[in-house]
Amino acid sequence: MLAKIKINAELSLKNLYIHKLRSLLSILGIAFGALSLIIVGNITKMMEKKVQLEAENFGKNLVIVRAAVIQASGRSTAFSLAKTLKEKDGLFIKDMLPYVTTFSPAFDRSFPARYFENTTQANVTGVTKEYPKLRKISLQYGNFFSNTEIDNYEKKAIIGFKVWQNLFGEKDPIGKFILLYRAPFEVIGVLAPMGVDLTGNDQDNQILVPFTTMTRRVLNVDYISTLYLQVADDSFLSKAKDDITKLLRRSHSLKEGVKNDFYVQTISDLASIKDESTKLVKELGNTASFLSFSIGGLGILAIMILTVSERKKEIGIRRACGAKKADILTQFLLEAVLLTIFGSLLGVFLATVVTLIVSFVGKFPLAFSYIQILLSILLSLLLGLFSGIYPAKKASEVDPIKALQEVA
Repeated sequence: MLAKIKINAELSLKNLYIHKLRSLLSILGIAFGALSLIIVGNITKMMEKKVQLEAENFGKNLVIVRAAVIQASGRSTAFSLAKTLKEKDGLFIKDMLPYVTTFSPAFDRSFPARYFENTTQANVTGVTKEYPKLRKISLQYGNFFSNTEIDNYEKKAIIGFKVWQNLFGEKDPIGKFILLYRAPFEVIGVLAPMGVDLTGNDQDNQILVPFTTMTRRVLNVDYISTLYLQVADDSFLSKAKDDITKLLRRSHSLKEGVKNDFYVQTISDLASIKDESTKLVKELGNTASFLSFSIGGLGILAIMILTVSERKKEIGIRRACGAKKADILTQFLLEAVLLTIFGSLLGVFLATVVTLIVSFVGKFPLAFSYIQILLSILLSLLLGLFSGIYPAKKASEVDPIKALQEVA
């Protein structure tokens, strides 16, 4: 039995080698299908891993409250800054909800920043002492604000990595003064590179200043734009969202039917928004991959049917020499399966190379979807069987006497 399989395999490989161009085109058809299917899986996996890392870097177990009134007009939705969110709301929530461990008010606004002739537009955020812990902020150089600097409304600034490069190049910025909205601020630190966060904000293009300085000296407001709250465990996130909404409506004296003048998001909400777009990319990519696989399978089916017609003499000689129908069927079926296996292996190799390139160029964390790899191999085998059964059956049914008479 094994000897027969070996002979049929050798004959199949020999025939594939003889028709090199035809075999190569068939292999490429399957390879592109496998390539696209695996690439979609790998890129999706890398995107999911990146979202996970962004969520971890954004802050642990965070609930974000933003001061805004949602205004819907037709299909568009607009947000306008409400002036009702206060620092005392954070104190109220922390007192009422024991699972809220800490909070930090913040106020952000876009300002031009200038150092001599160099100017850049940056997002300036007033923050408290708790902010670095909540948002997992780390410094490349310098120090964070002291309690004295915050209490005395001092004009100090910690600049993002891109802001440092745009204003100072590679020069040491510590102790230098930059102009924020025409007011001089002393640079006391540089943030470590952080990239874009889950909300789409470039964290390297931001400037941090003391919260008291921002709200009192720069803007002279008694309200805040954002409230960051940390819960003890991620199991409290969903509950915290509902509880905080109820407490803020009560604190802001909002009657039933009146819209919220704020909106609450958890770190899970922010991650799920990106996950939805990732799933859409995966679904569209998988659809295209299956179509590519189908086209490759049909190509092999057409080539195998053509091969049967061209090789009637070979079939007739083999049958005349004692080969049975099962031997002919096995040979042609093996040829179709081998084409799909070679195509699948080539697709896996190319997908690995492309994945490495995408990870390096796009700065994605490297990840492989082994499920997609196994699925592509399984689909290739099934396509090989599907594409080879009918031609193999037709080949096995060839009458050896008629075949030899036709080519005589």
